[in-house]
Amino acid sequence: MFSFYNGFKGRVSDPFQKSLCGSRAEPLKNIIYIGGEMADNIEYAEEGQSQPDNSNGSWKLLVVDDEHEIHSVTRLALKDFTFLGKGLNIINAYNGSDAISLLEQNPDTALILLDVVMESDDSGLKVVKHIRDNIKNRMVRIIIRTGQPGVAPPKDVVLNYDIDDYKEKSELTSAKLFATIVSAIKSHETLVEQDRFNNQLKQMVAERTKELEAAKKAAEAASNNKTNFLNFVSHEMRTPLTSIIGFTALNKKKFDSIILPTISQPDKKVEKAISQLQSNLDITESEAERLLSLINNILDLAKIESGSVEWASDTVDMKDVFNSASAATSSLFNKKGLTLISSIDEGDFTLIGDKNRLIQVVINLFSNAIKFTDFGSITYSISKKDNKIRCEIKDTGSGIPENMLGKIFEQFAQVSGTSTDKPKGTGLGLPICKEIILHHKGQIWAESKIDAGSCFIFEI
Repeated sequence: MFSFYNGFKGRVSDPFQKSLCGSRAEPLKNIIYIGGEMADNIEYAEEGQSQPDNSNGSWKLLVVDDEHEIHSVTRLALKDFTFLGKGLNIINAYNGSDAISLLEQNPDTALILLDVVMESDDSGLKVVKHIRDNIKNRMVRIIIRTGQPGVAPPKDVVLNYDIDDYKEKSELTSAKLFATIVSAIKSHETLVEQDRFNNQLKQMVAERTKELEAAKKAAEAASNNKTNFLNFVSHEMRTPLTSIIGFTALNKKKFDSIILPTISQPDKKVEKAISQLQSNLDITESEAERLLSLINNILDLAKIESGSVEWASDTVDMKDVFNSASAATSSLFNKKGLTLISSIDEGDFTLIGDKNRLIQVVINLFSNAIKFTDFGSITYSISKKDNKIRCEIKDTGSGIPENMLGKIFEQFAQVSGTSTDKPKGTGLGLPICKEIILHHKGQIWAESKIDAGSCFIFEI
């Protein structure tokens, strides 16, 4: 136990509080007693100097006051302080400039007990400004501890300066000082943890950003390779295929119109050779057209996905779209003996979009239906639902297995009607349809049952 005598008769209840309230003009009148005996051996720290560094496992407390006695009493009151298993490393400063210098040397300081009136009436407030604005230290907790509140009114200081508490020396008992310091350390630790978390998060973001940038570069390189490959395909493969198709058609025509008429009575070997030759020409033409269609679809899909397609934006009547598509596929319907039936509701079915691309969608859906329908009919309908144009194409074909319905719009997904059927088509027609419909802010899907036909639906 310790107590103070301050020119009054008897002892005061809280000597720490009494000492803090002592006269600034006569600080040495405050005599410190420990256990009732005078303490003659109290040493004052040299001005502008901190005590020896024993900061390992300690909270750093910077005490800033121009009165030696305040430093000594504070150190005495807190000599047994511990919180979370750590004591205090008290650093002493006796003016504003020393306080700033010591904080710069000890940036991990948890708390500052700061007097206001020192070398000038606002020295402490200037220190606050410098710490927050110049040093940019937002972690250290700053508690104003003043004996002259009239010089720096609490309301003005709290509103205009970034401090964490304001205490008058007359109210700051030992117990309150302990509570104030613990509260400030808790606040400091919360900020430190937040800062540590933010730094970890920044590091994670930076690392992830670096990974994404590398992935982006790799993707751009792959995209460039893809573009170069597609250019190669377009020039080196599509052009020769077009020639093959043209020359095959020409050879078939000359063979039928010029060579065959000259053979009057062919023997069986010649007839067999003629038949084989005609079949080979048909296969060559058919396969060349199929390969050309595949190449065109690949290029078309690549352009759509890369955003290099120039989309038209015109007024389009969906009835005209279906009429154009049915005319383009009429030969396919006739070849398989299928009937095309239409069911169109009354009303306006115009929209703003790319007519040629929408015709491409319907042609692909018609062609898809024809491939999987050997007899019967194909029916298309146009109606309005929820302010959207709804188009349906139903067939009487073999249907699509339920487990494949979610995959048919994926690239190169080929579906057969039954387990024994060979997949038909290139697997790119439906993905192209999907991309075109999505561009028109619509959706497309299919409904089907085995041996009950399929229905492809899109709304835009």
